[in-house]
Amino acid sequence: MQRDRIIQASALAAMLASFVGAGTLLPGILKESEERGLRYTDVTVDGAPPFVAIGTAIGAMRGLIVDYLWIKVNMMKQQGLYYEIMADADLITKLQPRFAPVWTFHGHNMAYNISVATNTPEERWEWVNAGIRLVRNEGLRANPNDLVLHKDLAFWHAHKLDGVSDDAHLYYKLEWARLWHSLLGEPPIDYQERVQWMKDIADAPETLRSAEAKTPGVLDLVDRLKNEFSDLTSGDEPFGLDQGFLDRMSWWEAINEQSFVAKTLGAADELRERNDRLFLVLDGIVNDPAHAEAWETLMTHVRKRVLKDEFNMNPQLMYEYTRDLGPIDWRHPQAHALYWARRGTQVAERRMREDDIYHLINNDRMQVQALQGLARSGRIHFDPFAQCPRPAFQVAPETPRRR
Repeated sequence: MQRDRIIQASALAAMLASFVGAGTLLPGILKESEERGLRYTDVTVDGAPPFVAIGTAIGAMRGLIVDYLWIKVNMMKQQGLYYEIMADADLITKLQPRFAPVWTFHGHNMAYNISVATNTPEERWEWVNAGIRLVRNEGLRANPNDLVLHKDLAFWHAHKLDGVSDDAHLYYKLEWARLWHSLLGEPPIDYQERVQWMKDIADAPETLRSAEAKTPGVLDLVDRLKNEFSDLTSGDEPFGLDQGFLDRMSWWEAINEQSFVAKTLGAADELRERNDRLFLVLDGIVNDPAHAEAWETLMTHVRKRVLKDEFNMNPQLMYEYTRDLGPIDWRHPQAHALYWARRGTQVAERRMREDDIYHLINNDRMQVQALQGLARSGRIHFDPFAQCPRPAFQVAPETPRRR
C-alpha cells in the first residue's frame, strides 16, 4: 500500500511538473508561430466557421480527399467545365476552410468564368456578386489574416466592377451604386461632414440595448416598426433590422428627400393618393417628432450591424480611411478596392515571410491604383429614379453619373 502511494505521488508530481513546464514553453511557442505566420489567425479560434468540425472529424483522410478534389477541379477548369466545378470547389472549402487558395479559385470561377457564360447583364451581376460575397463573407472569415485573399478581392472590385473589360460593366457599376446607396444613404458633400457621417456609424451602439441606453425610445420605435410592418410582410419574411430594412428606408428617403425625378413627378403625393401601405407606414413613423432622436440612433446602429454582419466590413476602418485618405464615396467600387487592399496590408504585413514579400508589393500597388481611380471619378451622383421611373415608384435601373 505504501509503495502504491509513493508511485501515485510521484506520478502526480511528474504531471504537475509537466504542466508547469508546458506553461512556461507555451508563450514562446505562440510568439514564434505568430512571427513566422504558422497560424491562420492571431487568435486560433478567429474566423472558424461551423463546418470546420466536418474536416476535423474526417481526420487524416481529409488531406487525401482534398488533394483528389483539387486535382479534379483543375482538370475540369482546363476543359471549360466551370459549372461542374462548383460542387467540388464548395466541398473543398468545407473540408479545408483554412486553405485560402480554394476560396480565391471558387470566387474567381463565379465572378469571371461562369458570369461571362450567362446571357443577360442581370445574370452576370448575380454571379459576379456571388463570387465577391463568397470570398468576403466566408473566405475572409475563415482566413482573416490572409493577404492574397485581400489582394484578390480588391482586384475584383477594381477590375471587374470599375473596369471596362466586361460588356456588362455599366450594369455592374449601377447595381453596386444602388446597393451601397441603400446601405449608407447619400453621403454629405463637405469633407468634414462626410468624416463625421462615417464616425457616427463607427461609434454607433453595438446592440439595441446599448442604443436604448444612449437614446431612450429606441426600443419603443423598434416595437412600433415591428407592429406596423407585421401587416406588410408574410410569415416567411418577418420584419428585421437588416439590409431589407435599409432598402425600404432608402426607397422612402429617395422619394421624399433625394430624387429630383421623384420630386418633379410628385411621387410622394401620388403614393399618398394611392394609399401605398409601405410608403404611408414609413411616412407616419419617420415624421413622428416623438421618434426624431431615436431614428438617428437606430439608423446608425442598423447600418453598423449590417456592415459587420452581412458585409464583413469594419465601420471603424471605413471611418479611418475616410478621415485619412479623403472624402471616400463608398458607392464607388474603387473605394472597396482601397479598403480591402489597405486592410490586407494592416493585418498581414507583420506576418509576411521574406519569400512572399512580392504579395505585399502587389497589394500596395492595388492601394495606389484605387486612390488613382477615386481621384479621377470618386464622386458619384445617384438618383434611383433617374432613368425609368415606374408607376409604383419602385427603385428603377439607371446609370450612375460620375463627376
